[in-house]
Amino acid sequence: MRMTISTKLIGGFLGIAMLVLLAGTVGIVILSKVSKSTDMVAKQKAPIQHAVMNAALSLERVQKNLESFTKATSGLEALEKQTGVELDEFDMWISMLQHGTASKAFQDSPYGQMYRERQLTVSVPAGSGDLLATIEKVLQNSALFRKKKEELVSSHRQFVGYSVNFENHNYSLPAYLNMAQLDHLNWVALLKDAVNIETTFTGETDPAKGLIGSWLSTYKADNQELMALIEKLAAQHKKLMELAITINQEAKYSDKLRKLNRGIGTTARMEQYFGELHVLAAGLYQDLEKVKRDNLAELSRSAEAINSQLGVLMKNAESDVHQALSSSEDVKKGGVITLVVLTLSAVLFAAVLGILISRSIAAPLAQTVKMIAEMEKGHLNMRLNMRRDDEIGLMAKSMDSFADSLQNEIVAAMQKLAANDLTIQVTPRDEQDVVRGALQKAARDLNEIMAQINMTAQQVTSASTQVSDASQSLSHGATQQASSLEQVTSSMTELGSQTRVNADNASLANELSTATKIAAEKGNERMAAMATAMAEIREASHNISKIIKVIDEIAFQTNLLALNAAVEAARAGQSGKGFAVVAEEVRNLAARSAKAARETTDLIEGSVTKTTKGTEIASQTAAALNEIVGGITRVSDLVSEIAQASNEQALGINQASVGLDQIDLVTQQNTANAEESAAAAEQLSAQARLLLDMLSHFRLKNEVGGGLSRTLAATSLKAEKPVPQLEES
Repeated sequence: MRMTISTKLIGGFLGIAMLVLLAGTVGIVILSKVSKSTDMVAKQKAPIQHAVMNAALSLERVQKNLESFTKATSGLEALEKQTGVELDEFDMWISMLQHGTASKAFQDSPYGQMYRERQLTVSVPAGSGDLLATIEKVLQNSALFRKKKEELVSSHRQFVGYSVNFENHNYSLPAYLNMAQLDHLNWVALLKDAVNIETTFTGETDPAKGLIGSWLSTYKADNQELMALIEKLAAQHKKLMELAITINQEAKYSDKLRKLNRGIGTTARMEQYFGELHVLAAGLYQDLEKVKRDNLAELSRSAEAINSQLGVLMKNAESDVHQALSSSEDVKKGGVITLVVLTLSAVLFAAVLGILISRSIAAPLAQTVKMIAEMEKGHLNMRLNMRRDDEIGLMAKSMDSFADSLQNEIVAAMQKLAANDLTIQVTPRDEQDVVRGALQKAARDLNEIMAQINMTAQQVTSASTQVSDASQSLSHGATQQASSLEQVTSSMTELGSQTRVNADNASLANELSTATKIAAEKGNERMAAMATAMAEIREASHNISKIIKVIDEIAFQTNLLALNAAVEAARAGQSGKGFAVVAEEVRNLAARSAKAARETTDLIEGSVTKTTKGTEIASQTAAALNEIVGGITRVSDLVSEIAQASNEQALGINQASVGLDQIDLVTQQNTANAEESAAAAEQLSAQARLLLDMLSHFRLKNEVGGGLSRTLAATSLKAEKPVPQLEES
């Protein structure tokens, strides 16, 4: 019994599948063991490591916050609150390690509430044995750490409490005392300068304001000795402010200096109190700094102890994890060996099965491929002739049958077609026989196309003869038309030249007329300017006449005053003789001024009269020039219109000449095209006859005695017609 290829393949694949199933089962068992070991690490050992690491990180953040707290002078509440939160988080992780996250003791504690608020998902088992002993030591050191933290916070708050806030900035008390003392000395120097140069003191006089006043009026501290000294300093500061006010109220320098000397004692006492405050503040700050250093050292030792104990916890947790992972690794190695053995067995079985199947398939397929390659080259003599009952045997029989059909039917029909025999007969096997159907349709369509080409060739031959005759006639007429257009173009060119000369002359006349018009307008403008100037001269003469009249009146008044002076001098007798002489001279001078004014008035009136006549003559000349300009303008407009019309006429003739040139060019092109068309028609006729000669070699269906060859005789018997000639007009 022969097996089919599909049966062989199915059997081989089933064997491989069984081996793969066995390997998969073994792998699942091994993975289950490894998974249990890994789950133990993930659920019991790894959470302990996670909790220890987070506790160490929380303690580190607490230390950093405390360092920031001891360096800050503002925002202490926020830093202290953040430190408390981080310390509570440290205690939460330690409580997880001590009780376990699932225990009631942890869930009911504040740390359980914190665990739920932070939505933590880590599950830590309860501690036991050495782990609990180490955790107890951590808790003891944690309590000591909390105590030292509170002492450090208290000492730093006291340290910051002594600082002074001025203009939104915190200063240590010693630094602020230096600033205040320097401000006091500058204030005293400014007061002395004001007294010495006898000016008003402009410094601060309000005891509650300024760098010193604002500090003394608002500063509070728990140290009674410090506050007592500050109260004494405030009293002396107030006295100095009152002294400055009284000095400003005094008007005399001696009084101001006396009051200033009295205030020297107040200044000395303030210097004494400043010194005592410096000593006290330095001692307070040294004590507080020592307390802070001691607390920080204690905190560091406590943190180191806690970190050391956390390190022990981390080592123990890592050791447990390492042991669990080592056990899991052993299980994994055994499983890998088993899987490798099963996999090699499956590979060996698959290789043997592949060799057997390939031997039964590869050789027949190679023969089939060789036959297909020969058919691709056009060699149809090869046959497979296989005696097999499986799928490959059926394929070989089909290939042999396909080669016989292709050689006896398709190739034979194509050979007839290659011999110009279009009478081939091809019958398709059924409606889906694409090859024979296509060959049958190609033969039928080729018969029809060749018959249509034959008919079209006859029509083309007849039409090409007629086109050749018409093209010869058109070429002769176009030649005569071109000759006539050449004569018309010559006449238009001469006419355009004469018109252009007229237009140029008219343009020249227009330019001369325009220049004359511009000259007349300039003369008119200058005459108008001269008339304006004459009018201004006449106006100025009138003004001068008015001024001369004023001078005449002044001379008259001067004469009257001189007469009055002479009368008064006569009354004065001997003592008024000198004054009488002066009055006589003034009267003579007034008489001469009046005479000169009258003469000047006569001359100016004569000038005004002559200027008036000149203005009238200039106005009449300007009117005459205006009339001349109007006439020239009209003449210029007429000449301009004539020049424009001549230019337009010359342009029109030029355009007509260009149009005739274009018509001449088109006519010449038409002549050339007609000649080319005649030549092309002759060539077309010759090609049509050649086409009919070529078609005569084909043999068509329903052809009686070589029908294609008979068409040549019919088409060659065309009627010879004379070429029509165009009459010359």
